[in-house]
Amino acid sequence: MRQYDDHVALSHTSAVIQHGGPTWGLDLSSVHLTHVTGGGRKGAGVVHHHGACRVQDLSRIDDHWVTSPTRTVLDTASVARPEAAVVVASDFMHRGLTSMPEILQLEGARQLWPNSLGVNVMLHVADGRFESVGESRAACLMWAQGLPTPIPQWEIYLPDGRLLARVDFAWPEGRLLCEFDGRIKYTALRRPNESIEQAVLREKRREEAILELTGWRIIRLTWEDLAQPAVTAARIRRLLERAA
Repeated sequence: MRQYDDHVALSHTSAVIQHGGPTWGLDLSSVHLTHVTGGGRKGAGVVHHHGACRVQDLSRIDDHWVTSPTRTVLDTASVARPEAAVVVASDFMHRGLTSMPEILQLEGARQLWPNSLGVNVMLHVADGRFESVGESRAACLMWAQGLPTPIPQWEIYLPDGRLLARVDFAWPEGRLLCEFDGRIKYTALRRPNESIEQAVLREKRREEAILELTGWRIIRLTWEDLAQPAVTAARIRRLLERAA
């Protein structure tokens, strides 16, 4: 960025990093720059993209141009795997950096941009209610496997109106809940002075209270489950069919 100064904007997957986004599944082997005018070549670990940047497509960070969050989401979806594109878009929306209406508006105006499977999947699946990479990937799995679309962040209340829990996904018609069990739930999200064992027991008591109150089933997904989409989808489908 020091070499090219204001002639370029950091873009695509490189802009994701600058905006503090998740890098899961992204190819970070090259730096991506979009030239405000000209460009369109690749070499020495730098991909130079053609310009066509409007004023609203740019942000100023650390005294350099970076593509705006909305433009970054669409640029990334055009070069990344569909699942990674959903992860980035959902994170940006969750943090309030952009919204689906803003993404759709810009997507409709990008007539000369290359379309891709990543863009199409991102537009169908990304949701600002997803709170982690694991939730975004789980939603991709459900969509790709043709499962009914669940409701994210389903809230469960006690009889007195107090919130008991918010669950990652729910299929109310199937009386089925789904939680993604990432390591962060038992490490980074531990309460002060709480051991991992205590965090696990707290989560177990929370699940017991949910099941006792609702009478529904719950399925927990892990990273390993996401690596076996067909097997995992079959488990979910069987549980949904039992309720029917």
